[in-house]
Amino acid sequence: MLFPTLNFALFFIAVAVILALIGGLWELKKIFLVAASYVFYACWNWHFCFLLLFSTTVSYSVGLFLPEEDSPRLRKWMVGGGIAVQLLVLAFFKYYDFFATSLNKVTRDIGWGEPVPLIEILLPVAISFFTFHGISYIVDVYRGKVTRCRRFTDMMLYMSFFPQLVAGPQAIWERSLSTRFLLIPPVFPRWIWYSPFMGSPFRYFVIFLVIRTLP
Repeated sequence: MLFPTLNFALFFIAVAVILALIGGLWELKKIFLVAASYVFYACWNWHFCFLLLFSTTVSYSVGLFLPEEDSPRLRKWMVGGGIAVQLLVLAFFKYYDFFATSLNKVTRDIGWGEPVPLIEILLPVAISFFTFHGISYIVDVYRGKVTRCRRFTDMMLYMSFFPQLVAGPQAIWERSLSTRFLLIPPVFPRWIWYSPFMGSPFRYFVIFLVIRTLP
């Protein structure tokens, strides 16, 4: 499901309406957003939802037990282990076939055949984004910059929130987005654009769609 499409617009409107109907039940809102985010990701390939869940579980587990450990050495091992697991998964999906092809070429040249099978792995969408998202959380908890997340639902929402999941670096370059918007011609007349109906969330949503369609 791509952002500048009718399907995403309908999906976004449906999610916004349901959230409005839920009202002030914040825990229920978070559960619904997690479900909506996983549905959004599953529209591409539902199998990789388990990979996203695995990455979330690793980050949550390390962050949960890290503050309770007093041994500096063990804390470093926990952080290193959590980061290593995340990076190994990323490396497997992104670079396995590359290294397998290179190794097989070398072994063919010396007459050893092709000892490493090619899997032709499908690269999961946004795997780099949510992997480093999880790593940054682990590092921030270790450094004491953020408090640990005690609710698994909160960590799931942090890792899978659909507006940012496949947005790439633009999800954090807020100033850059604002600067680029100044160069975009008005999509609506000023009296509509700045009316109370067109609140800030709606304006930012339109801004985001316009920017994503620019070359």
